[in-house]
Amino acid sequence: PCTVDSCAIAGLMDLLRTQGSWFLSVRYSWLFGLSQASLDYVMPPRSAFERAAACFDAVFQPRSSTWPCDRGALQGDIVESLKKNPQLLKQLGLDSGSDISAIVEKAIAAFFDNDLLHAARLFMHSAKGSFGLCLTSSLDSHRQIVLAARGQTISVAFYP
Repeated sequence: PCTVDSCAIAGLMDLLRTQGSWFLSVRYSWLFGLSQASLDYVMPPRSAFERAAACFDAVFQPRSSTWPCDRGALQGDIVESLKKNPQLLKQLGLDSGSDISAIVEKAIAAFFDNDLLHAARLFMHSAKGSFGLCLTSSLDSHRQIVLAARGQTISVAFYP
């Protein structure tokens, strides 16, 4: 926990920007795809997310040359692959078929869609107060920057 908003926002953006990484997408789907009764829960170990990401990638790689990717078929194949590994599912705290399917669906969406702009939109949707943001990520620094403001104006200047 941090009392400085910018540190909290940076940490949240680290969780929300997941595009192109199965590890980040699986972690995101576990954090935001399951309904938790409270904030008092045990986070699975990093190794569980890494193993799940490897499972996702093993199913995805043979399909990666075909575009566009059929997300529904990919979801079904990943669910079947995960069901073959009950120890991993137990580590992730997934016990029902609906939980597994929901997590996989959210992870696939995050893998394809959660670029920096989408992460900023997710953040801004629930943000409160008046502030301005300039967001960038080491993953996107060569091609993407996001500017956002809530409750105040924002100015942008370009120097030739």
